[in-house]
Amino acid sequence: MRIDQHRERVLRVTRDSLGLWEVREGRFERPLSSFESMQDARDYADGIARGEPETVVEVYSEDGRLQSRLSAYG
Repeated sequence: MRIDQHRERVLRVTRDSLGLWEVREGRFERPLSSFESMQDARDYADGIARGEPETVVEVYSEDGRLQSRLSAYG
């Protein structure tokens, strides 16, 4: 039996308590970066994902619901 070692990198775009949009990797406590607009945060996360295979970008709405989940590999 073969064990699947596939692990994707997940970048999450979320809104913080101060109203900034943050890009976090997985469940790490500290954000990679913060932005005034959701679009700037999405662009930043998308830029990282384009250069790294198996990276997924999840975008959450202001109320914390998953809005979109995109990956470069399917």
